[in-house]
Amino acid sequence: MKAGALDGLAGNRRQKMLTFPQIMDSIAHEKKNSMSGQMTLFDLVAEEDKKITRFACRT
Repeated sequence: MKAGALDGLAGNRRQKMLTFPQIMDSIAHEKKNSMSGQMTLFDLVAEEDKKITRFACRT
């Protein structure tokens, strides 16, 4: 953006730089919302199995 890669789009560099933090916050918020409620494979393992695995990795 600072080097002029987006100069072909509407607006000047200052305007684009001012909106950049808002865009990044919006993306982070969307990502957080899309990940809520999803489980990983590690979530399926019982707590005791996790403890056993941690102990086995230390030895």
